[in-house]
Amino acid sequence: MRTSLFHIDNNNNIAEMKAAPYENENAIQSLLASYPDVLAGDQFAGEEPRRWALVAREVEVPDSEGGSARWSLDHLYLDQDAIPTLVEVKRRSDTRSRREVIGQMFDYAANGPSYWAIGDLQTSFAKTHADVDNDSSEALRKLFGDGIDAENYWLRVEDNLRNGRIRMIFVVDDMPPELLRIVEFLARQMRDSEVYAVEIRQHLSPAGRLLSTRVLGRTQNAETKIAKTQSAIVLSEGEWFDRLEAKHGQTARASAIAMIEGARQLGLETFVTEARNPSIGTRIKVNGTTRYPFFLVPNAKAAISLSYLVYAPGFAGEEKRQELVDRMRAAGFEFQMTNLNGDIRIPLSALAAPDMLARYLEILGWMLGELPGG
Repeated sequence: MRTSLFHIDNNNNIAEMKAAPYENENAIQSLLASYPDVLAGDQFAGEEPRRWALVAREVEVPDSEGGSARWSLDHLYLDQDAIPTLVEVKRRSDTRSRREVIGQMFDYAANGPSYWAIGDLQTSFAKTHADVDNDSSEALRKLFGDGIDAENYWLRVEDNLRNGRIRMIFVVDDMPPELLRIVEFLARQMRDSEVYAVEIRQHLSPAGRLLSTRVLGRTQNAETKIAKTQSAIVLSEGEWFDRLEAKHGQTARASAIAMIEGARQLGLETFVTEARNPSIGTRIKVNGTTRYPFFLVPNAKAAISLSYLVYAPGFAGEEKRQELVDRMRAAGFEFQMTNLNGDIRIPLSALAAPDMLARYLEILGWMLGELPGG
């Protein structure tokens, strides 16, 4: 059934808003990047409307850990609950929207969450929102509210990525019924992820343009699908060590305990994060600001996040972060590093020997001394 739309301005002039195609696919992509609210967060499953923060456009997707980009995702967003949201745009006139776009999204969803470095995503987010605030932590708070703990937020993003708790959105200007049927089928079958089709139509008049958004697939996405799977697990430190030993053995447990004891001797406070797969974090106050030097993560590795160090005065410059990387490698630790905003992840098995643990803690002590800057 055809619907006629009219616009009446403040001078009581009336103009019909006529349906019009977008000039090209980039026009829709630019619209979404500039106005994320067009995704109509109040039409998605759940009691609270989704609020969107764009990480970046044309996000590179590697097909292996540390690998180069093989694909490019149109948009990557995060919502207030740290759920990564992958968005792919196609016009109806592009016949690929019926089939190829599904395969593309699966490539992105299967590889991005596994191989994206959280530090790279933080860097992209900071660049995208530099006009909001030069500090990405403050940008998060301005977008989502003062209740956001920025460091914990990114831990939750990584936890959701690694466990497949994501949202996939197919955006079109006019929804083909074939694509909608596929999306609804996928939404019913997905256990931990949500899948939606979003139609954003454009209507023009001499007075401007009108956009109408329909979010399709809400019924097929259980009201609490992601909420159920992202429920945080609260563990004591001892329980965390028990879980680590059950998955990775006694050697990993012994190394982890030795790491934590060494961290405390350096003056660090330890805590267990609240996540689906918790980590043990360390923190210290430096000039009134909390810093997070390293984490023990569930896959039995010790992780130093250089993206967190960027905001510490002593490591704001790349030279100092490069020095940290060089010190780690000179000490005999092997790890992959794509850039100076990524993570230094060392297997706990590599820290089992007392001399290697001592080297790691020595470098950590140096790092702590450098945090305040000169």
